[in-house]
Amino acid sequence: MAEQNQPKANWARCNFLQASEKELVWVLRISVVAAGIFATTLSIAVKSVFVLFFLCADFVFLLLFPQVSLCIYAGFLKENVRYPV
Repeated sequence: MAEQNQPKANWARCNFLQASEKELVWVLRISVVAAGIFATTLSIAVKSVFVLFFLCADFVFLLLFPQVSLCIYAGFLKENVRYPV
């Protein structure tokens, strides 16, 4: 019963409850290689460093702005968050 209240330590265990450790390692490896191939292709395809700079800045803005705005303005969520001791 006490085990149900404990938060999962690993995000992969929440998404892949039936996956073994070996399968999770392979998914992580494939994800890293895919992200590397995407980044390499993007850096080769863009002709200007200036354009690449703005493209990366837009990616960072799109990924981080929702999280930062929630941290600043969603004070009601702080009451419901439980941190493991």
